[in-house]
Amino acid sequence: MALYERLFKYEGVSLPKYIYLLTALLPGDECPPPYSEILEVNDYLILLDQNYALFFKEAETKNNNQKKDSWATYCKERRPSREYDGVSKYTCFFPDLKLRDAYEEFRRIQYDNTLFKKQLPSTNKVDKFNDAKVSYAWQESNSLKISVVRDNESVTFSFNENSMGTSLEVTEETQY
Repeated sequence: MALYERLFKYEGVSLPKYIYLLTALLPGDECPPPYSEILEVNDYLILLDQNYALFFKEAETKNNNQKKDSWATYCKERRPSREYDGVSKYTCFFPDLKLRDAYEEFRRIQYDNTLFKKQLPSTNKVDKFNDAKVSYAWQESNSLKISVVRDNESVTFSFNENSMGTSLEVTEETQY
């Protein structure tokens, strides 16, 4: 117990009286280790794997400490039950948002938004980063295609604005 107390103190997490162990409800439905047993402590989920402890906590926005909208708020996988073949497709919809506003919202909810420009370019543009090439290609004033290409993977984001809001089609292709 002393080891956990030191670890939690180091991570700035108070160790409560009770720690909950989350496991599969039905035997035989377990996830593979280390996901088969997850600790729930206060507002954290903790995975223990070999010599590591991974702490997960849902991110909060700076404004009023409200939880930030997530990808799932706007996007859904097109065919979630199909067998994975290296291609994933998602459809997203940003109601009542113009294309530029939808882009800003999309950038805000992206887990890795460092590749995307803070300000959407008004003309076609190509940027190169360490291992990625990002191209912005305007089809019309209300249609934009953004491509991110890396070794062995590419992602295409197709924004289309209409009177109801802006739709987004995301296609991820990997060669793994």
